[in-house]
Amino acid sequence: MDVEEEESETASCASEVPENDDEVLAEPDVVETGEDQPDTESDDDDVLYQINDIGPYFGKNGAVQWSRFPLDIGKTRSVNKMTGEGGVTPHARSRVMDMPDCIDLFLTSAIKESIVLHTNEEGNRRYGKTEWVPFDVVELDAFLGMLLLQGVHMDGTVPVSELWSEGEGKKIYQACMSRKRFAQITCSLRFDDSTREKRVELDKMTHVREFFEMWSLSLRTNYLPYESACVDEQLFPFKGRCGFKQYIPTKPRSKYGLKLFLLCCCRTSHCCNIQLYTGKPVGGKPEKNQGKRVVLDLVDYLGDDSGRNVTTDNFFTSLALGEALLKKNISLIGTIRKSRPEIPSAFLPSKYREVHSSLFGHTSDFTLVSYVPKKGKAVTLLSSMHLDADIDESSKEEKPEIVMEYNRTKAGVDTLDQLTGNYSCRRKTSRWPMALFYDILDISALDAYIIWCEINPGWNSTLPTKRRMFLQDVSKKMMQRQLLRRSTTPNCSEKKSK
Repeated sequence: MDVEEEESETASCASEVPENDDEVLAEPDVVETGEDQPDTESDDDDVLYQINDIGPYFGKNGAVQWSRFPLDIGKTRSVNKMTGEGGVTPHARSRVMDMPDCIDLFLTSAIKESIVLHTNEEGNRRYGKTEWVPFDVVELDAFLGMLLLQGVHMDGTVPVSELWSEGEGKKIYQACMSRKRFAQITCSLRFDDSTREKRVELDKMTHVREFFEMWSLSLRTNYLPYESACVDEQLFPFKGRCGFKQYIPTKPRSKYGLKLFLLCCCRTSHCCNIQLYTGKPVGGKPEKNQGKRVVLDLVDYLGDDSGRNVTTDNFFTSLALGEALLKKNISLIGTIRKSRPEIPSAFLPSKYREVHSSLFGHTSDFTLVSYVPKKGKAVTLLSSMHLDADIDESSKEEKPEIVMEYNRTKAGVDTLDQLTGNYSCRRKTSRWPMALFYDILDISALDAYIIWCEINPGWNSTLPTKRRMFLQDVSKKMMQRQLLRRSTTPNCSEKKSK
């Protein structure tokens, strides 16, 4: 979706859905675009005056002055020079010998041991020690492999009873574990101990806190974005009970779900950092300047001399964010809301402005551009990456270079969302920690595939279905030890429980 289309789409209104209808939580995370934020309410005479004037533009608050002409034409800036190398880190390269090793980069042995420990506690509590068979890492790998394989074959919506039926079932599932055991593991899978009822009063995501932090650390450790990264939101489908469930009507996969903020590499769509949105703090007030805080948190691990560029949409972009990123030697490009006080009135939509025309405003560190894609519409972008007023005059739309760069780098998170949705392992669940676990497994599988292809660039390079082949191979290899165990001891789980 080009930048002019973003101005006309319906607003992404992310509002919390409380468990009790009486409680309505107003959160400051509404992502407004064209129709949700009316075009111009400004005085057209004032717009005409500012357009025809030869002096600088002034923001609506009068505090920001924008020059009509570039101040530092041709100036070389270190902020656009990336330091270090992007892509797979040496730490990750040294640990990858086979496909399952790529998954193990993200679902580490410490994560697996933690899941095994807490799942055994829940299994013993739920089923009793006489019926519950001790869960181990071998069986966990097999369970994860089965979920990945179900995503490949789009079996996530197929009832478990059908997957294990004699007539229509699939032999590999039946060979790996019994239907009863698969259901037991699904019901008992836990990521923390049973003392969460006390901790949840202070921490909404205490159910997954330790697990999620270990996993997000692995994202930052194993991969660095190339010269451009983007920050955006993801809504993972979920309709069960959750105190921070979100409703975003413009999302294509589902309008209800868990909202996460992602930092992705624009070149590969690899997820490099992530945050789960849990709403306002318990007993606290709604957060102000949330977009700025999220971006700074996500890029913090890149250090203060990164030299990369970050692309954001109008929920995140602000002059204050751009100034904070420049201190970290990171440039910013993104659409900016027309309600921001630093935007001059002349940059708002107006019936007097010509189609495909552009207005530029410059400071020593930023360039502001307002482009008219159609009559009565205007989209405004802020960039600390560009200092000149360059326009692509070879195309009939005559788009500014800032708009072209934004369109090239804005889709990293959207592409990730589409790719994970194609082979999602998600199954129906009423527990939000389990829904989050499915999303984590989907993202880990995609990141593992990207790392495998970067380390082995010649692997099936001409095949259009190589990601499907990767998921099939890695899932079967993860199930291999469990299949060998069951082949030597048939129905071992049922025998142990007697």
